[in-house]
Amino acid sequence: MKQRLQGMVFGIVLTLLVMAGSLTVFAAVRTETFTVTFRDIRLMVNEVLVTPTNVRGEVVEPFMIEGTVYLPIRAVAEALGMEIRWNGATSTVSITNNVPITGIWYSAESGSFAYVF
Repeated sequence: MKQRLQGMVFGIVLTLLVMAGSLTVFAAVRTETFTVTFRDIRLMVNEVLVTPTNVRGEVVEPFMIEGTVYLPIRAVAEALGMEIRWNGATSTVSITNNVPITGIWYSAESGSFAYVF
């Protein structure tokens, strides 16, 4: 009887742990509805007008949501001469500066770092 009760408790705990793990995974994905404002937003990089495009070369228009401007990250990174990669398995965007870093400067006054290229 005692072993049967222990087995039952173990089964309940295991089920709860599996369910909690599943809820955590599902919690990372959500859908929200926003009002998007298109205002003919232009992207300038070093005083040069950049027309944002997606990976297929199609024009992608920047937009605003509640006062925040959203730009296509690929267009911005490439306009700055950076390499960009998407990892769908981890939902990660990686941006790499191809210019080698020649030094790192630290300001004790502000507590910040600056990279020397």
